[in-house]
Amino acid sequence: MEAARTVDNPLAKHRILFVEDDAALAGFLLRYATEEGFAAEIAPNGPAMREALARAPFDLIVLDIGLPGRDDGYSLAREVKSQHSAGILFLSARDEAIDRIVGLEIGADDYLVKPFEPRELLARIRAVLRRLQPEPAALPPIPQEAAPRARMPARCCVSMIGISTSRRAICAIATARSAC
Repeated sequence: MEAARTVDNPLAKHRILFVEDDAALAGFLLRYATEEGFAAEIAPNGPAMREALARAPFDLIVLDIGLPGRDDGYSLAREVKSQHSAGILFLSARDEAIDRIVGLEIGADDYLVKPFEPRELLARIRAVLRRLQPEPAALPPIPQEAAPRARMPARCCVSMIGISTSRRAICAIATARSAC
């Protein structure tokens, strides 16, 4: 069994596992992902994927359907969905509508057909990660003393809207400007 290849990026916010048996494509994916700021690992087959998932959690698994051995991408996706919280993006040469439909129906978050444009793959990776882990994370409740006053003068409201639309920033501005 082949071992997984890893490139850790200590500044990366997200970890991606590429399950790809084509060595040249796997090398490209590993380099491209790390250059774009992700921590990435390659697993060439199902057993290597299981080993990688046992070692560390991943935010996203980019999974080929046509893998060597007894595990295909569909069965691996079902396994991942039942045991892990990682998102799944299929990256496959199978371009029939039924393949995309089955992939999405079993729980994949997206499906991209090979050959692909690297920037499109990157955009899809980022979109899946946004859906799975939207930023900012859940905001804490607004403390009552920081809540905006109901009868705040119009000039304060206008300045708040002009500065920021985020809930946290408006509360901070309203607190600071409560003497308006």
